[in-house]
Amino acid sequence: MKTTYRKKMSLLRRYRLGVLLLLGGLMLMSFTDLHQQSKKVTETFRIDGVGDLNIDNLHGDIYIKRWNQSEIKIEVTIDAKSRNDNAVEKFVQDSEIAFSQDGNHVYAITQLAEVDLKKKWWQWGIDKSSFSINYEVYVPEMVHLELENEHGDIRIESYEGDLDVDLAHGELFTQFITGKTDLNIEHSEVVMRGMSNGKMDLLFSEFEVIRAGNLEINSTRTEIDIEEALDIRAYTKYVEFKIGSMDNFINEGAYDEIKIGSTRYLDINTRFSEISVDVCEVGFNADMYHGEFEIDHISLAFGGGNLKFEHTEVDLVFDGDMVLLIDSKYTDLDLEGMDGPDQDPSDHKDSRFFKGNSQNAKILRTVSRYGSLTLND
Repeated sequence: MKTTYRKKMSLLRRYRLGVLLLLGGLMLMSFTDLHQQSKKVTETFRIDGVGDLNIDNLHGDIYIKRWNQSEIKIEVTIDAKSRNDNAVEKFVQDSEIAFSQDGNHVYAITQLAEVDLKKKWWQWGIDKSSFSINYEVYVPEMVHLELENEHGDIRIESYEGDLDVDLAHGELFTQFITGKTDLNIEHSEVVMRGMSNGKMDLLFSEFEVIRAGNLEINSTRTEIDIEEALDIRAYTKYVEFKIGSMDNFINEGAYDEIKIGSTRYLDINTRFSEISVDVCEVGFNADMYHGEFEIDHISLAFGGGNLKFEHTEVDLVFDGDMVLLIDSKYTDLDLEGMDGPDQDPSDHKDSRFFKGNSQNAKILRTVSRYGSLTLND
């Protein structure tokens, strides 16, 4: 019986060892037996005057460069690697770029071959199969760009044409764009040195620009950082917004955190948000529900404003004379250095408070329900 048992155990150990050696060999093959191929496609298109370029790509990068030629040159590199040599060869050979030209309008559309480059079952967990379609494009100074890319980056040097970008799961980097900009960005990161006027839809992304003109922003769950701009109109939800300086800011949003360095004028309608402003020069119109609103300095140039809030904490500091006309209920008032009726009651109906010379002072009209209002503290 003992001899039979030992034989069985010996056979079992040999079987296990054989399985381990087989799996080890397969794993080693999966690491070492990697096939790679590539091909390069180049096309040149002559244009007269202002041109238009459309590129539709996926799984690769687009790099736009300027040159002093009256033509558009497009160089595309198709790369593929996999453990299946036949699949790699077929993918590279059958993948194409559909080029066309209609007058001064040039098109380049990526058409991927339908080839399975995926791993076999024993290669699960080893991510070695991949492909990329990379564009390097040379354009004249005045070209309008329409670029669409998914799972890849876009890089653009400074140029003077309009820019229209649809980007998902990638990065966009540009120098200064002097034409109109239209961005549709999802799950991506955008860094721009400068832009003139722009319109953008941002979703689950990060956006940064140093200097901008007039912007219209529609954004959800995005981080936005703007150093300097003229006018901004923003529709936001769950957005972290940081702005250095601008002329006018108009915002309709909810669940946002907005920090502003300086602005001439504010117009905000928001819910469940926090608004913080260092300097407001001319005036503001604010309608807030369940949030926080703070302005550290309202300048001597203040020309008047309107404030309506509910369940909100408001803290404002006026540098000059001002008059407060308030209709409040269940509101805690802290009006430092202001003359008027007794502040202790939480309910006021058309009450008038003033700081300094009330004859020439500008008026802040306020309607409040629940919350607190602190002035000049």
